[in-house]
Amino acid sequence: MSRPSHSLSLPTLSTVDNLGEASHVIIGINMYDGKYVIHPRPADLLRIYRDTSEENLGEERWTSELRIYDLGNLISPSIEDLAIDIETINRGLNETVPIYIGGDHLLTYATIEAHRPDTILVLDAHLDLKDTLYFDRLNRATVFRRIIERHSPKIVYWGVRGYDEEEKTYAEKKRIIVLDRGEHPDTYLEGKTYVSIDIDVIDPSIIRQVSYPEPSGMDVDEVLGVLRNGLRSVEVVGIDIVEYYPVNIDLAEISTILKILYHIIYTTTKA
Repeated sequence: MSRPSHSLSLPTLSTVDNLGEASHVIIGINMYDGKYVIHPRPADLLRIYRDTSEENLGEERWTSELRIYDLGNLISPSIEDLAIDIETINRGLNETVPIYIGGDHLLTYATIEAHRPDTILVLDAHLDLKDTLYFDRLNRATVFRRIIERHSPKIVYWGVRGYDEEEKTYAEKKRIIVLDRGEHPDTYLEGKTYVSIDIDVIDPSIIRQVSYPEPSGMDVDEVLGVLRNGLRSVEVVGIDIVEYYPVNIDLAEISTILKILYHIIYTTTKA
């Protein structure tokens, strides 16, 4: 992949020299449980070890064709401030698609506040539809319940296999679409679509360093197939990749996440 020139030798995922050339922008968000913390940053690991991913994406698709501009990390003191900061940034992006690399799944509460999509496609092992967790109504396990209460978007889940009876009952009451493993979401997506990828959708035998590993997960080819087939003709307004919780540097895990990142950029790049 060709790299843009920079005055400083800082790690970056950029493949173009300025925002005006980009189809997608990368924004790192190191926020857990609604607060910014000092913790190994997944976005920084992807930047540092970006060359662990091969240029070949398959089917004569190449990472050298991607137009990415890396905006760096967004530091906001709270989830409410994060929503305001994201909305401010998005005013200057025009049709450029932002990709937020977290951080836990609560950051999606802030991004949805900014984007207000018609449909949210969620790739996740969990529903995150609890009403409370540890007496807290706004956290990674309640995030989509709070989003539904505020904005009532259409939500389509794929890869879910861990939830409790309360969440199942709520999903049925709200007619939320929860797809089986062999189903594809393309026929359910409509209007402006936001894509949220919780890395624990992948089986923990492939990616272990997640907050809440759930057995019997998806393999990488299944995830790439859902993204490729589901998003090709959809207007995607934003993407997040969340819940990677690295304690150790694992190049296999990092290269897997990079592969997913590059595939979703390729698939959602407008001609």
